[in-house]
Amino acid sequence: MPKSLQFMDCPECSKRIRTDAARCHHCGQVPWHDSQSDDFDYQEFLENEFGKRRSPLTRPWWWYVAWCVLAVFVAGILVDALKVLQG
Repeated sequence: MPKSLQFMDCPECSKRIRTDAARCHHCGQVPWHDSQSDDFDYQEFLENEFGKRRSPLTRPWWWYVAWCVLAVFVAGILVDALKVLQG
């Protein structure tokens, strides 16, 4: 026999969601179920598991090297194209 469905209001957008939902399908908010402890820090958990999040402006060195290599290839193609067009 199937389990009966229970619903609750999303704490963020107040839409009705199932109590066993992993997140609200309207706004993406992770609902806080009664079984979860209020002292759990999700941000701290993410930092412990995956490390601190880097700023999008600080890219690894290989990112810049890749762009320089690409620029050299494009410049070589343009120089060859100009030689072909000139003669």
